[in-house]
Amino acid sequence: MSDHNKSNTINLLGKIVSIYEKDGIQYAKIHYDPGFVDVVFQEVQDAFLHDRVVIYSRLDVESITPQMNTDLLR
Repeated sequence: MSDHNKSNTINLLGKIVSIYEKDGIQYAKIHYDPGFVDVVFQEVQDAFLHDRVVIYSRLDVESITPQMNTDLLR
């Protein structure tokens, strides 16, 4: 069982919009605002198409890239 109280955890509300198989592995596509995530369906226990779900995840920062402030260019 996951510990959902640790630092760097993210909880996203979503809805299962499709269930599909790729290379013999079953996946669920979950829509959350503002995007989509594909997860191995075994991670989605007792869930069905159109169910609303909560995704418990952990933030793993790979890199941070500064963005130019476009307001200064005007």
